[in-house]
Amino acid sequence: MRRLSPLLWPALALALLACDADGEAPIGPADAGPAADQGPRDQGTADQAPPGDATPPADGGATLDAAAPDGGVDFFACAAALDEVPEFLQRLGCRADFNKLASAPLDASIPGARALKSVIDRFDGDALYFQNTHNYPIHWDFASTHLSGNGLPVVPLLAGFNATEYSSPTRRFLLGTVTHYEGPDLYCYEIAPYDTADAAMITTAFRAIAAHSYFGDRLRFHVNAEPVARAAADLPADVPTITTDALFAGIDYQPLNPAESVGRLRFVTAAELEDTFVSYREIAVLDRVPNDISVTAGIITEQFQTPLSHINVLAKNRGTPNMALRGAFNAPELRALEGQWVRLRVGLDRYEIAPVDAAEAEAWWQANRPEAVQVPGLDLDVRDLRDIRAAVDLEAEPMFDAIKTATR
Repeated sequence: MRRLSPLLWPALALALLACDADGEAPIGPADAGPAADQGPRDQGTADQAPPGDATPPADGGATLDAAAPDGGVDFFACAAALDEVPEFLQRLGCRADFNKLASAPLDASIPGARALKSVIDRFDGDALYFQNTHNYPIHWDFASTHLSGNGLPVVPLLAGFNATEYSSPTRRFLLGTVTHYEGPDLYCYEIAPYDTADAAMITTAFRAIAAHSYFGDRLRFHVNAEPVARAAADLPADVPTITTDALFAGIDYQPLNPAESVGRLRFVTAAELEDTFVSYREIAVLDRVPNDISVTAGIITEQFQTPLSHINVLAKNRGTPNMALRGAFNAPELRALEGQWVRLRVGLDRYEIAPVDAAEAEAWWQANRPEAVQVPGLDLDVRDLRDIRAAVDLEAEPMFDAIKTATR
């Protein structure tokens, strides 16, 4: 690819400004589908080459040479093509790149937050990936699809992944979220509140994201939990931090998953969830954001959450109302209803909670009971040993799915 002459850069800048007042390329059609599912080295834009490398991005991203006249990276050049919604990117060159990969806000008419998940593969030279959060809402989804095998270590099943990648000092991945908070117009790098990453891990991830994004000078590390605060105390000066109180100053209510349900209001600490069961007919009021939670009728946390927190992903998948309320655990209006059947409605601008009687609660449950899951019985007629490759059609579907089909 030919480089642009330095003399043409002013003209190019004016042309870009004419296209978009904010200096960002417009977003492509909303129905543009994801690129073909390929390996990590030929899907998305690599952009890990030395500065000034004129090799075009493998996913058909920006057609302009990404090298600026001074040899740096021109972040006014979007990494993805206008009509492309990639599986991932390794550089965010403009706001359009971020919007294509990030989760949508709760409602486009109100200020909110958009977020995408990031992965750094320490096995592969700290390769950075910004994953398409629409297609891969959790880190494991992306890692098991794009970073497993083909010369890389195999990503374990979800339980094993969660057991190591958020707590092991020798973990393979550095997992995080990049959230744009529209109110203060800040981009924050965040890790899970239960992640035990040390200052060195956080610094590695923060610097990589800042160096490969158009918002690098606006990036902050969000100190979102006490364990994270202990690690943040050792961060270097080039990793600026912001607390949840500062980020949400003046905000008392945060709707995460607007919905309505009926259940018995129960107060339980996040620590108690380690060995305490919460029923699917209970609405849990928690002092902070837990690592995990069973199926419940609703979630209210005193600690503010991030849009892509594991708890909120679960709530969205389950259709569970989920909200954060400052001071919720000791809020008089909630404590007055402790142990009672209540109706909770989480709205975009406010929440409503009111007592109901047992008959009304039962009627609501009967009307909203999930359909029974029909599980086919196992085929026990075959009792001899057979070659699995001859028993399944590997050309029609992957081995894992084929085995499930053949054994039902």
